[in-house]
Amino acid sequence: MNETEGQGVRESATSEKRRLVANTLANGLAQSAAMLASLVFMPLLIRAFGIGQFGLYMLASSVTAYAALLDFGAGSALTKMVAEHHATGDREALAGSVSSTFSFYTVVGVVVALVMVGVGAAVQHLFDFDARSALILRDMLWVGAVFQLWYWPASTARHVLAGLQRFDLLAELGVLTTVLSIGATVWVLVSGSGPVALVALNGALAAVVGLLTVAISRRLLGIPVLTYRAASRKYLAAIFLFSWPVFAVQVSDALFYQQTDRVVLGIFAGAAAVGLYEAAAKFNALVAYLSGLTVSAVLPLASRFGAQSRHASLKALLLRGTKYVAALVAPITLVLVVVARPLIADWLGPGFNGQAIAAQVLVVPHVLVCLGVMGDAIVISKGRFGGRIPFIVAQAIMNLVLSIALVGRYGVLGVAIGTAVSHLVDFPLHMWFLLRETGTRFGEWARAVVVPVYPLLLVPVAMAIGLARTVLAQSIPGIALASALSLLPYWGLVYVFSFSEDEKHDVRSWLTALRGRFGRRAAG
Repeated sequence: MNETEGQGVRESATSEKRRLVANTLANGLAQSAAMLASLVFMPLLIRAFGIGQFGLYMLASSVTAYAALLDFGAGSALTKMVAEHHATGDREALAGSVSSTFSFYTVVGVVVALVMVGVGAAVQHLFDFDARSALILRDMLWVGAVFQLWYWPASTARHVLAGLQRFDLLAELGVLTTVLSIGATVWVLVSGSGPVALVALNGALAAVVGLLTVAISRRLLGIPVLTYRAASRKYLAAIFLFSWPVFAVQVSDALFYQQTDRVVLGIFAGAAAVGLYEAAAKFNALVAYLSGLTVSAVLPLASRFGAQSRHASLKALLLRGTKYVAALVAPITLVLVVVARPLIADWLGPGFNGQAIAAQVLVVPHVLVCLGVMGDAIVISKGRFGGRIPFIVAQAIMNLVLSIALVGRYGVLGVAIGTAVSHLVDFPLHMWFLLRETGTRFGEWARAVVVPVYPLLLVPVAMAIGLARTVLAQSIPGIALASALSLLPYWGLVYVFSFSEDEKHDVRSWLTALRGRFGRRAAG
């Protein structure tokens, strides 16, 4: 390789890194806005609806999340195929993949709507609710069912934008959705309307944003998005050949990130228990969101590396990416464990004090689980995730059995223990699978990921424990400051002692690019 070619390779690698960071930050903008809005409005909705009706509202969300499993991973498969076919210029395959996914999603929308109508009709037989609560949950599910008929076909456009790596546009659409949702929530709070009205308003606003997403993706792709004309069994087969392992990940997410816990509580403990559980669930959702955010833009890039047989790039993405994920998620998780009790008391009030231990139990496994998210994305991009399915099924069964066994005696804490234990038991098996499928030796992985990140975690834990005993723990702003003071020294130490010179150069380049981007926007 001559000097000019080497320079070109280095510039290409730098461009790819910057695009990955920019796409991740774009995803983070939209998701952070939605997460912040949910945290701010949760105590207001609890006071407005009452703990029981708020629990019904969250349970309706869980039923919708379970219905979403009928996606069968087709959305992620379309994202991968759009990225590959757009890169190679194969417009026939591009049109066939998009049209086939749209056709499938049209059917899914009808099926999901029917499932939600059926569950709504059987609410009193499925859950431990009084007649009024059952009617409220039924109405929410029936209203939501109507919007599924449009939501599913229109979601084809969202996956098209992801495949085109236009995460900037997805972020803007996400922020728009959040702003509209905030407006709907404020109107419901001011008008004194109930959870059914909130479901209806959010559904209508999401439909409008979906229409806008379709128009944008149509313009960028240059071919119709909502059409059946190019659909074929060949492209459907290709989609499902890739999508079924992704479906297993979606099942895992639905089972382990609150959905099963909510349903078990709804069946065995009632709507109020579901409402109380949300205090712990928000902590878990925050950490899960951070883990997912860090790899949200990886699939298209990893798919391209795989298609180009760039195995060294995939290995570097795995090792560096996992180190970055762990350095972000693990310290935040541990600081949240330390400040959980005062934070819940200040945020939701004394009625939720007992939920601090459930929150701590739910989030602790993420200190280890975050080590697998980058590897999962890479193995999925290679189409080799099928071997993970038996482990996920076993983990799901363990979670369900433990949650049912413990909910009667320990309530919310019981389902939290069931979820946490199943994660911890699965962790070594998960890592063994990922290292095997990526051809990575354990010693190589430990030196590149574990050693640079985990010994230094003593710093944020010690600082958080000390600061939690000061006046800072008496208010939410004080807790936020204490958390920042605990985390920033850790990240500084990781940068100084755990990053290579190349990584430090990348960080400085990213920061320079960000300053330039924000400076241009401010000047404009």
